[in-house]
Amino acid sequence: MAAGIGTPWTDQRAVVAALEAGTPLMDAAPFEGRSRFEIMPGGIVGWWLDGRLTADLTLRHVMDDTVSIQFVQTGGGRRRITAHGTERHGGGTLYIGLFPAGSRQIRRWRAGRPIRYAAFWVPPAHAAAVLFPDRTGRLPAFTDLLNGGLEAPFGLSVAMTPAMHAVMDALIDGPPRPQALARAYESLKLQELMIEAAGVMA
Repeated sequence: MAAGIGTPWTDQRAVVAALEAGTPLMDAAPFEGRSRFEIMPGGIVGWWLDGRLTADLTLRHVMDDTVSIQFVQTGGGRRRITAHGTERHGGGTLYIGLFPAGSRQIRRWRAGRPIRYAAFWVPPAHAAAVLFPDRTGRLPAFTDLLNGGLEAPFGLSVAMTPAMHAVMDALIDGPPRPQALARAYESLKLQELMIEAAGVMA
């Protein structure tokens, strides 16, 4: 089975292998817009999407032990500048999921709906050492994931903060840059989003 976004029950390791081989991941998806996928320091897989679907899409992945962090600017998360300031439309939600090996991550999106989305798969040890070093013991499910004792996926969600929205907007709506500079900038913004996510564990 080919590795690609939209491929049913894709193994997480197959997605990582495809990234390492430089295989485009959006070719199998009914998606129009911009996307970026990359392997970041610490074995993190990060990506962002900005566009729309031409058909319903369900993402299914069989996971390794993973901390999943997702920022979803629903309804497009668009801004409108008025005489009174900047208005935001669409809200937005941060999702943090803990997945033991062999569990399945499933995400469903509807055709025609704008997608502004950034996400990460983070190895648990890296999350404990770098993202949440002072907070590991405050979430028992995270401790269970680190110890190999998490039996089923665990998730929580919170509204995106203004700071999260600001980083997302800079990531997605920034001016065009030369390719090498763009990649470095996007990697930096993805790391900023993870820092913001760590704040919700306080």
